[in-house]
Amino acid sequence: MHHWQPTLGAVLHDDGTCHFRVWTPFARQVELHLLGDRYISMERDEWGYHKVSLSDVASGQRYCYRLDGNDECADPASYRQPEGVFGPSEVVDRQFEWHDENWRGVPLQEYIIYELHIGTFSAEGTFTGAIPYLDELVDLGITAIELMPVNQFSGTRGW
Repeated sequence: MHHWQPTLGAVLHDDGTCHFRVWTPFARQVELHLLGDRYISMERDEWGYHKVSLSDVASGQRYCYRLDGNDECADPASYRQPEGVFGPSEVVDRQFEWHDENWRGVPLQEYIIYELHIGTFSAEGTFTGAIPYLDELVDLGITAIELMPVNQFSGTRGW
């Protein structure tokens, strides 16, 4: 049995359960809207958090929250907004098998940081589009990359 974590958003677990949790203290009722016209009432706690746990949700499922039977809005803690910040959120499988247990990083005094705006760094404006240029940054002496922006904003370039 899973116990609720303080994590907000949609969280997929190894057993196939997806936990949804949102903080909306002024809403009396919140419904999870799984696109495809399925609405599920969420349980409200004394602090204004609304939550529900489902066993039939997969990565890629689009969803939003309906507040008090009226407005529908994106999940403010969403990991993916494929249609922009005002569109529906998407459930993301965050499981990843790491293979870098022996990597020890770069000493802080050797950091040369490059601020990289993903939306403008390559013609594609994507993480995948940036990959072919990473060796050039290494050749320049860059030892660390600061990705910008760190979350989505309205507009075509994120800012």
